[in-house]
Amino acid sequence: MKIKGRIVGGILVVISVGCYWAFSSNKIEVQPNRPLMWGDFKQVALINGRESINATCITTTDFQINRTYEEEGYKRIDLKAKIALQQEQTRVSLQFLSRANKATKEQVLNHENGHFKIAQIIGRRIVSTVDAFRFHPTDYQSQLDSIVRSNYKDWAGLDREYDLVTTNPRNPEKQKEWDLWLREELKKLGS
Repeated sequence: MKIKGRIVGGILVVISVGCYWAFSSNKIEVQPNRPLMWGDFKQVALINGRESINATCITTTDFQINRTYEEEGYKRIDLKAKIALQQEQTRVSLQFLSRANKATKEQVLNHENGHFKIAQIIGRRIVSTVDAFRFHPTDYQSQLDSIVRSNYKDWAGLDREYDLVTTNPRNPEKQKEWDLWLREELKKLGS
C-alpha cells in the first residue's frame, strides 16, 4: 500500500510540475518593476565626455531556458526574460540636475523611462515569439539565436527612432505620441 501511495504521489508531483510550467505567467522579470526615478541613475560630471547629454538609460535583457520539450515532432522552449536596468551605466549629468527646472527634469526622466519601456517591449516580444514558435528538433538553438538577434536589431532601431523623433530637437507632441504607443504596446504584450 505504501508503494502504491508513493507511485501515485510521484505521478501527482510530475503532473503538478508540468502544469506549473505550462501555465506559469512568470516568464518576464523586470528590475526595477516600476518607473525609473532619478535615484536609479548614477550622477556623473559628464556622460560620454559630452556636456550636451543630460541622461542615459542602459538596460539589458537576459534569457534563461527553463526547459525544452517535444511537441508533435517539434521542439518547444519555455523561456524566461529578465529585463534589468544597468545602474552603473545608467547616468544623469550633475550639471543637468543642478541647472534644469522641475518640468525639464520630469520630461527628461519620462523620456528615459521610454527607453526602459522599449527594452521591456523587446523582451516580451522575444518571449511571445518563442512561446508560439515550433523549433526544429536539433537546430533549435540557432533558431532561438536568430529570433533574439532579429529583435535586438529592432530594439536598436526603435531606440534610434525614439531619440530622433522626440529629442532632436525636443518635441513634446511626439513624446506624447510615443508615450501612448509604448503604453499600448506593453498592454498588448501583457504588461
